Amino acid sequence: MKAEQVNVTLSIDSVPRNQQSRPAKELPPEVIDTRKLSPSITEMSQEETSAENLLRPMLSITTTRTIKSGHKKRKMISYLQRLSSKPQIGNPNVMNNLRKLKRQTIALRNRNCSLKARLHKANEMLKNNPLHFFDNINPTVLNFCKSQLKFSKYKPRGRRYSMQDKLFALSLYKQSGRSYRFLSTFFSLPSRGTITRLLQMIPIRAGLNNEIIYENLTSEVRKLKKEHRICVLMFDEVFLDVNISYNRKLDAFVGFEDMGKQRSTQIADRVLVFMIQGIIKKFKQPIAYLFACGGVKSHTLAQLIKEIICRLDSCGLEVIGTVCDQATTNQSAINISRKLSPNYTENENTFSVNNRRIIALYDPPHLLKGIRKQLLNKNLV
Repeated sequence: MKAEQVNVTLSIDSVPRNQQSRPAKELPPEVIDTRKLSPSITEMSQEETSAENLLRPMLSITTTRTIKSGHKKRKMISYLQRLSSKPQIGNPNVMNNLRKLKRQTIALRNRNCSLKARLHKANEMLKNNPLHFFDNINPTVLNFCKSQLKFSKYKPRGRRYSMQDKLFALSLYKQSGRSYRFLSTFFSLPSRGTITRLLQMIPIRAGLNNEIIYENLTSEVRKLKKEHRICVLMFDEVFLDVNISYNRKLDAFVGFEDMGKQRSTQIADRVLVFMIQGIIKKFKQPIAYLFACGGVKSHTLAQLIKEIICRLDSCGLEVIGTVCDQATTNQSAINISRKLSPNYTENENTFSVNNRRIIALYDPPHLLKGIRKQLLNKNLV
């Protein structure tokens, strides 16, 4: 038997309980069971699909199907005629759900239209001037935002940071290591090892012959105002644990006495550090350090103080004083500097370098500690 393709239409509406629908005498097209068919639904959201499943018995659907047997065709027509004549009882819960789904569908369509309009507006703004909203952003912040967008698709070990990213991360890490670890959980920041390797690239050695520090210091001082260049020179000794280690990068053993220009075979147990601090503008910068065994001698310390002040003057800074504790070596070095000054007076605790008056100050906490010690030793309390 030849296969026959027919168009069928089913129209079933919900009717009240007290009304009956009679089968039509003539059905122009032949009818099939639409519950066995899957309607083609395209471009429909999940909510619209669920609504379609509830509306399926009450919709008029036109579809095609190939019927190969005349007996099956007559049987299908008879079944659908009985189905169309059977009354459908309305369910209030189903109707309420249907209305709710319709409202949700309308809301989703409106939201989709709103998002499309906003996207279209954003595209038009980018076409006209794509970088106009970056004009007033700080370059550092802009570079940080770009790096975060770039590294968001890479794993931590696959990220390659630029020098600007590393310097920005180093400034954050120097402010607070704990805060840096906290920010690393949210942003793509270099690890601590990366920052440490960056610091190791700077060739800093013991002594005063480190030209890199003074060259960079000179370039930064030029940006300061004249009154912001006023500073003081601070120095102090720190005790160290005796230890000798091999520095693979320098290809040298570290731990011996090192004055910069000369080294000895004695194991160092102290380090002398020099640092400058601003008076009007707040800044701090270590400029030199020395490893010594048993402390630096007074004459050597006096010579170092004079040499450092001369170098700072050549950088553009104005040193007006020195600050140290009341150690015997420090007091002796200050007295030697005073006696070598051309306008030496016994009552003034000052000395001169390059015809400039330098005021020698002692650290106030150590002054208070000395007063307490004298009060206790002399039984004045």
